[in-house]
Amino acid sequence: MSKQLLAAIAFCAVLYPTALLAQQKQPGRITGKVFGESGPLIAAGVTVRQAADSVVVANALTSSDGGFRVDGLAYGKYTLRISYVGYKTRNIADITLTPAIPVLELGTLRMDLAMIARAPGAGSGAQAPRGVQQQQRL
Repeated sequence: MSKQLLAAIAFCAVLYPTALLAQQKQPGRITGKVFGESGPLIAAGVTVRQAADSVVVANALTSSDGGFRVDGLAYGKYTLRISYVGYKTRNIADITLTPAIPVLELGTLRMDLAMIARAPGAGSGAQAPRGVQQQQRL
């Protein structure tokens, strides 16, 4: 055999197992349910970040029952961020997945309503300041 053919075979023999390892599904999983004031929050955003450098590793949306499931996480430390319009963003730190605890069930997570500030006079029927014309309806 030629040296080029042997080199190609050796290269493939080294590369193939590495490619297989990269394609293997990671065993970690985080699950939970997100609830607001009146029940489950549908389509709340769930972001999983590496704790060390805040790199986003996964995103999910909650389902019709408020549930979410993030699969394929490697063992390690993470932070979880949940957001939904009209509610305060919730951050959960110190989530650790290990071979002993590859799946973490967070249970029901309650979101707090955000305080929405109104502009002075908004919605109170106040008159426009002097010198400002109000629109007239036709």
